[in-house]
Amino acid sequence: MKCCLLAVLLLLATTKSSSTPGIIGRAFQRLSPNAEDANLREPDHDTHQQAKSQPPRCEHIYKVHVPLAHLPITEILCLIILLELAIVSSKISAATPSLEALFVECTKEHMGEHGRRDLAPAQASRTSPRARNRTEGAVPLVERVLRTNAATFSGALLGEDDVDLAEFMRGCREFRDTILAKMGSFTTPAAKQVSDNLAKIETIYALQPERFRSMRAILEEEVTSQMHSRMRASGLADPSAAMGLLWARRGLQYWIVLFRPLLDGTGGPPGYHEAMAAYEQTIGPYNGWVMRNMVSMTARVTPAGHGLMGLAPSNEELLEDMRKWTEAVGSVLARGRRLHEVLDLEDQTKTL
Repeated sequence: MKCCLLAVLLLLATTKSSSTPGIIGRAFQRLSPNAEDANLREPDHDTHQQAKSQPPRCEHIYKVHVPLAHLPITEILCLIILLELAIVSSKISAATPSLEALFVECTKEHMGEHGRRDLAPAQASRTSPRARNRTEGAVPLVERVLRTNAATFSGALLGEDDVDLAEFMRGCREFRDTILAKMGSFTTPAAKQVSDNLAKIETIYALQPERFRSMRAILEEEVTSQMHSRMRASGLADPSAAMGLLWARRGLQYWIVLFRPLLDGTGGPPGYHEAMAAYEQTIGPYNGWVMRNMVSMTARVTPAGHGLMGLAPSNEELLEDMRKWTEAVGSVLARGRRLHEVLDLEDQTKTL
């Protein structure tokens, strides 16, 4: 913008003060009469004789010169336009912080108005009386996937301190395909992590499915085979069942921590700050700079509430199902953590 203003001022200076004419001056010079045309010559005798034998024609072209004031109109208009653009640009720049603050305030106000009531949709309020009459006594429109998944994980408890690996993997698949899928497309990275962890577990599990149905048995086999002999230097072998189970546990623990403020009444629908707080307590300590920045960017585009409203027909049922889910999954994860610690497989190595 400054360069454009400087160019216009130089153009004006050249027009007014310099001996070299500006744009308007050069235009007026082209309209001025030619000196040679002003001295019209008398036609000679031969030419006069030829003219008699030919039809009459226009012998001279006259030019009209209208004197106008040499004002740099174009340059002045350009300068005015540039000044207006500069003013508009400065006003937009000055208003940007205010607009951002207003957007944040409106978002907080919206969340404050709805609060915990918006965790689940009010199906009845959006349904016509005729439709409500048709659906009375029918199965709820929103499936209670958290409650179903909680029952699957509860079935993974094996004996006093072990975990049924087949049921644990079934619970993880169910969590990926029902809960994460219903929450929205923002959970795609989390669903991919679940799939990657399951692939690492299944590679070893498929070798002896009956024997490795026990989480303790599959971890002890990897330790006995010296698969993790370089644990102290470079962490767990990857891929391995121990690595898949470790990160599957950390991923599920993240959701338990994210749900906790809703269950104890200390928070409302989770947003960016709640997501990052849960991440720092569970997965963050084991991620490097690259992964931490990727998670931060993903959390910023996560919708308010994390799509929890689609997991139950009502708010009360959602909170009830979340409580059952966190208790069931928490019990399984606690056993898995103890097995990793007893076998010295609790890897603290950071990712990229």
